Amino acid sequence: MTQARRLTVEDDMKPVVEYLRGIDIEDEQIIKMISEMPYLLGYSPEKRIRPVLEYLASVGVKSPAMIIANRPSLLGLDVDQNLKKIVGYLQANDYETDKIVEWLETSI
Repeated sequence: MTQARRLTVEDDMKPVVEYLRGIDIEDEQIIKMISEMPYLLGYSPEKRIRPVLEYLASVGVKSPAMIIANRPSLLGLDVDQNLKKIVGYLQANDYETDKIVEWLETSI
């Protein structure tokens, strides 16, 4: 049986909030993100958040920080296990980059 790890403010939550502030996400939006997806506070900025932002930028998203601010659920997708497969499928089926970016911004 897997047990949940106890989170601490200093070691877990504070680095996430500081990272989000550092990519110009406003406090009000951070609060909204956490309200929609509380387990965001358990993500590693370097191991989870940054890779998602970098991948979104690599596929043509102009403002990855704003997309995750509006759609924090994207952070729940692992880059290698989920995002690359979804985007790869769409690319393999000849969907245009603009359409893929639109879907990332609105529905994936």
